[in-house]
Amino acid sequence: MQRGYLAWSMADSSSSAATNDDIKLLKESVSLVKDDVKLLREDVKSLTEHMMDQLGRMYDANERWKDEIIKETKHHFDVSVENFNDAHRDRLGDHDMRITRLEQHTRIRTA
Repeated sequence: MQRGYLAWSMADSSSSAATNDDIKLLKESVSLVKDDVKLLREDVKSLTEHMMDQLGRMYDANERWKDEIIKETKHHFDVSVENFNDAHRDRLGDHDMRITRLEQHTRIRTA
């Protein structure tokens, strides 16, 4: 028997009484529809679980990426601050040496 939802072999005339075979075919069609609905529900449930798993993985990957970006940004900031401090420290040292030389030259302070 070919799988189908409607009993195509039922009498065409609406005035004809349904035969036992017609009722049997109709019951088989309803049973097939119920089976397909059950399978469809299982497919939807499985697909939903798969999608939720993938969303969870994407969230975790996004968190790792965000943490990595924050770590790299902080590192670059720290390096920039250190470079700025070194440059500032060098300039202050140069100023201290110049002040000392001026003080010695003008004999404001003896070394």
